[in-house]
Amino acid sequence: ARLRRGRRLACPSSEVVVDPMCGGGTLGMEVAASWPNAYVLNGDSGVKEMQRFCQNRELLCKEVSNRDHAGANSRTGCAEGFLWDAGRLPLRAATADTFLTDLPWGKAVGSRESNQALYPAMLREVARVLRPGGSAVLLTKDTRLMTRTLDATWAMESFVQPRDPPRIVNIGGLRAALYALERSETCWASLQGLGPSNDQSPAHAELQKLEAGLSGLAAGRSTKQQRRKLNQKMHDLRTSPEYVAE
Repeated sequence: ARLRRGRRLACPSSEVVVDPMCGGGTLGMEVAASWPNAYVLNGDSGVKEMQRFCQNRELLCKEVSNRDHAGANSRTGCAEGFLWDAGRLPLRAATADTFLTDLPWGKAVGSRESNQALYPAMLREVARVLRPGGSAVLLTKDTRLMTRTLDATWAMESFVQPRDPPRIVNIGGLRAALYALERSETCWASLQGLGPSNDQSPAHAELQKLEAGLSGLAAGRSTKQQRRKLNQKMHDLRTSPEYVAE
């Protein structure tokens, strides 16, 4: 798993672990297999990804069952799968001990445009759902976007400062960064007023809305004309005097 090294950085005594963009769920399976007391919540916005998760979990259950029959008495944590939006998690505030995820890099999964809205939205949910003192381990190749997001006012208040620099790792020949964050003691209620609108200009906020709309269009349920129209609006906004002047 890509985050095998990151799993070592997270607190091994954690009980509630969340992977908000799990894909096929291999990371969550490894966590459940390694931490018997873990309750792992795996989620993704794609139906196909969750189908892969169910298949992988079935394979894990069979493997554990075979070990038990062989007398190994294997004990694993619980891994559950959910269809959800990483930017709007159906979880209460301060209920998770650890977040682990491999963010989309904008190449094989997602796009650079959609990530502009996804990264801040996902990280705000990490700050909301993670308990004070909890840890988050996040893998990405887009260090520029991650740094810009973590430098926002709300993120500076949400995570312990100064934060450690990311650990550089090699993933299939690609240079990626592993971020280890610790949730601050600042309660979520006092952070709600520090939204992205306070950190960004109106032009940037409007661009994020358009990018979120584009990422929300399912490929099978939208036309090329709809996607082309949104892309043109984003291009016009990026080249507008208001945006260029930021």
